[in-house]
Amino acid sequence: MFRPPITRLRLPSVRQDVVKRPRLTNLLDSAREAGQRLVLVVAAAGSGKTTLVADWALEQNVGIAWLTLDESDNDPVQFVAGLIGAFRQINPMLAAGSTEILAGPQVPPLAGLVADLIDDLAAAPPLMLVLDDYHLIRHEQIHRLLSDFINQQPPTLLTIMMSRTEPPLPLARMRVRHQLKEVTGEALRFSDQETARFFQHTMALPISTEQVQQLQERTEGWIAGLQLAALTLRQHPEQAERLISNFAGDTRHVADYLLAELLEQQSTEIHDFLQQTALLNTLCAPLCNALTGRQDSQNLLEQLEASHTLIFPLDDRREWYRYHRLLAEWLRTQLSPEVHVGLHQRASAWYEAEGDLPEAIHHALASGTINGNYAPAQRLIGIAADNALFSGALVTLISWLDALPPVTVQTDSTLSIYRAWAALFAGDTSGCRTWAVQAESLPESMNSGKLALLQATLALSAADYPRVYSEAGRALELLGKNEGYWLGLLHWSLAEAHERTGDLVGALESLDRVVDQPMASLSVTLVAASRMTILNELGRRREALALCNQLLEPGAHLNNRGLTLIPVLLGKRAELYLDGGLLERALADVERALDERLITDGLLEYLNGLLGRIRDLQGDTLAALTTFRKARRYTTKSSMADTSWLEAWEAEAHLRMGNLNVVRNWAKAQSFDLDAPLEWLHFEAYQVYVRLLIARGEVVTARMWLDRLLVFAQAHGALRRRISLHLLLSMVAPDKASARLEVGRALDLAAPEGYVGFFQIDARVLELLPSLRSKDPALVDAILNSVRLRNQLTALPPNPLSERETEVLRLISAGLSNVEIANRLFIAPATVKRHINHIYAALGVSNRIEAIARAKALNLVHNEPL
Repeated sequence: MFRPPITRLRLPSVRQDVVKRPRLTNLLDSAREAGQRLVLVVAAAGSGKTTLVADWALEQNVGIAWLTLDESDNDPVQFVAGLIGAFRQINPMLAAGSTEILAGPQVPPLAGLVADLIDDLAAAPPLMLVLDDYHLIRHEQIHRLLSDFINQQPPTLLTIMMSRTEPPLPLARMRVRHQLKEVTGEALRFSDQETARFFQHTMALPISTEQVQQLQERTEGWIAGLQLAALTLRQHPEQAERLISNFAGDTRHVADYLLAELLEQQSTEIHDFLQQTALLNTLCAPLCNALTGRQDSQNLLEQLEASHTLIFPLDDRREWYRYHRLLAEWLRTQLSPEVHVGLHQRASAWYEAEGDLPEAIHHALASGTINGNYAPAQRLIGIAADNALFSGALVTLISWLDALPPVTVQTDSTLSIYRAWAALFAGDTSGCRTWAVQAESLPESMNSGKLALLQATLALSAADYPRVYSEAGRALELLGKNEGYWLGLLHWSLAEAHERTGDLVGALESLDRVVDQPMASLSVTLVAASRMTILNELGRRREALALCNQLLEPGAHLNNRGLTLIPVLLGKRAELYLDGGLLERALADVERALDERLITDGLLEYLNGLLGRIRDLQGDTLAALTTFRKARRYTTKSSMADTSWLEAWEAEAHLRMGNLNVVRNWAKAQSFDLDAPLEWLHFEAYQVYVRLLIARGEVVTARMWLDRLLVFAQAHGALRRRISLHLLLSMVAPDKASARLEVGRALDLAAPEGYVGFFQIDARVLELLPSLRSKDPALVDAILNSVRLRNQLTALPPNPLSERETEVLRLISAGLSNVEIANRLFIAPATVKRHINHIYAALGVSNRIEAIARAKALNLVHNEPL
């Protein structure tokens, strides 16, 4: 992950002789005392924003989290990393769970990370957060994240922001709620007294009171103007009268005049040094030596600081400095394009040698913007792209690539491949395909293995499994042995393909190879979760549950690399509990997982889908349908994950409510074909379709489907699926003896691993269990007792409807309209409407869906074919 340099996370040094400004520091004190959320200091460059806040902060008895922002922080991941990093300078344990997530290859759940940080801050002692140079932030997502942060921050935290412009935050609302303290550029202007103290004490200049007043009037108390005038007067105090009388006008004019005066009075050595190093955001002696060709830059930096020449140390050891923004900006305008290019190239080379590729790329791109030569930037981006991809810095990588001329990326196979991968990781599957096609049209390169892997990954999203295997095989031949992250991703893709096609053993083998690669440090939880799913499908539920419990033990994440996605494990354990018939435990795990902060949209879809399934099995089908709809809101069109399981569960809930028309439409969209090859990924859907066939009385067709599915499950070693298939076969058996035989087979398979949940679903299965008790008394008793207990907990009153109303309700649940019901019962539509109104009143509902759900719960209607 690209992290901010430590100098940007430290409170800037402040000179001991700085002018104290109690009228302003009292404002800041009052913000803390009043419990306000934000102090906003907005003023032009050179107004003393940073000095004021830094000087005041040093006198506070609370921890200060300081973050000086720059252009690189327009990457939301980088911004959140910097925000967390600033607080960790005070307490390294804050937001401790974010480390591995921020280092992951996918865009992390930033809102969750910020919320997690807020929770930790609520339990921490009083703190202050200072964000300097916020005007450099332009990314809308960052503004939203910060707005949420400030809105939810604990009362023990005060946020202070310095900016040249008013930030796009909900300031009007904060003003109305008295949560905002504002310090304007007008307030920052030096008063007469402050100007006098500055010249007479800080700068020790022997100028008259009248001259001080003249300077105050000419600069209008603008601090940078006063500093520049003082620096010039220190060189030639006898020229005070000429200096004061010769400048007037607006701030820009004053600055240009005074800076020119200041530079003219410097020695040639100092003048050249300032100009040659002005393009640097931060300075250190070795870097300055590289740009200037000198060997004594440290002495010059210290000399400039001692003479008040608008340079500020960034650490206590005087290793890093920065120029006053005004001075640096003005100096840069004085350089010719040729000189600018040469300096950027030297800065880029120095940063590359130091291993700071983001800064090296920044200067290489700046050089290319001037002279049109982007070759150095191309090369550096190619080197840095891997780290950017696998550290979640996707916005940064895309910004680098987009800063190059389009034709440069389009004709460079390496950059086209990385642009495609960046789009894929960012969730832009369409853009990924476009760039993949472009990369395919170019000659092969040393990164052709990454392109082959990309094609395998895209084939996975398209369910083109033969191509997944062929492209992955080609990638394996082309990738180098030291490209561990890519190899880990390759084996992960193969594991997914194996699992989706039902090759469960092959999937386990591929997951073992993922763990052998460095990528496993980012994916231990996901690998473990996939392993649990496969073990369970193989009928090894207890082994999967033991692995899950082991990883969920307190402190387990300290012993397993990258183990931070606790909600994933909770969801997997809930699935295992569900299969074991432990609905209450499953519900507790899912609700606990949903309470976690660090959840992606994909995980929210999964957990809400699982919650809907639990609600359905508990008999609250109406709540289940609502939850399924919520789960679908988190499904993105660009997602590569399969969601057929969610649609199948939702269809089964509708089936349980008697909404046959809804389920018929779902089945029609799936295009179920008895002669088509079976797909492992759609097993859940096949089973729901069989239930629909049974509900419609198409027993022969249902039996044919079940026979095919049973052979399919046996061929893949899927013991778990075989249990549910045998139970469904019992429901289409020609006689009770055959039905008992099928339930007995299911019991034989379920007993060793405690697969109780499958037997709790269908009443016809439950009726047969007592006669099979001798097979496994403990298991059968556990099933019957759990169902009996659940029925006691949901005991309901007797049928409140008349015989005719019950008949109307049955037809409603079958999906018939009022007119169709009237025709079937030979009554008037108005009479049907009257019956329906009585039904609604008796059941305490307001519409058909609620009526059907309530009737199912009361066992008033069944899914008999009409």
